[in-house]
Amino acid sequence: MEVTFSNPNILWFLVSIPIVVTFHFVSLEYKKIVALKFAQYRILERVSGRKSHKNMIILLVRIVMLTLVIFSAAGMTIAYEGPSVNTDFVLAIDASSSMTATDFSPNRLEAAKRAASFFTDYLSYGTKVGVIDFAGTVFIKQVPTTDYSKVKKAIDNIYIEEIGGTAIGDAIITGTNLLLTSGKSRAIILLTDGQSNTGTRPLDAVEYAKKNNVIVYTIGVGTTEGGEIVNTTIVSKLDETELQMISAETGGEYFRAKDM
Repeated sequence: MEVTFSNPNILWFLVSIPIVVTFHFVSLEYKKIVALKFAQYRILERVSGRKSHKNMIILLVRIVMLTLVIFSAAGMTIAYEGPSVNTDFVLAIDASSSMTATDFSPNRLEAAKRAASFFTDYLSYGTKVGVIDFAGTVFIKQVPTTDYSKVKKAIDNIYIEEIGGTAIGDAIITGTNLLLTSGKSRAIILLTDGQSNTGTRPLDAVEYAKKNNVIVYTIGVGTTEGGEIVNTTIVSKLDETELQMISAETGGEYFRAKDM
């Protein structure tokens, strides 16, 4: 940790703090002398015992406020150097019809979008993030960027895609391709209910990701009990097996969304 000041000369005003303390106690003594002329000693002793504590709090508040004002005027800056994540990411969000299931509120897709947006709030400066969504095919919503306002806007603008199917394998390949130019570690955050049924086989996509040193972290969005897909009577259930395989094979981890 490093503390710097843009106007260090202002710090000379800190010498006023002992003056404030001295003035405080001199003022109290003066008031006490004046009070002794007009009050009985025993009563004053009892009353002043309660007030002395209050006076010390007032003094402490004055010192803290004066110190903060001086530090602020001096342009105080605290720089903290700590570990950060040296990784670029692609957020891959399932936007197929099964994500309209209501076992999360208001549905799986909105829950996944909230989680993705929340993830961007904890990124280190300089981390690039891209956004894709997928159904029967993949759509690039935002190429990797450090402008997180663009990332959040891309996430907000994801809606259920009209192309049927869920192409998890294609999403992994597209996400990998977006990370090929990254000079850092590379990772895909895959948010889906795990029901791949079209496009490239997830096993083949995993091999492609491994070949290009891309780790895939999978987040299962849904419940094993399932939820009804909107405007249908079809119950869609979370398929964890494939997601666990994808993360394990690429060196990532699988997480099951509990409360999003």
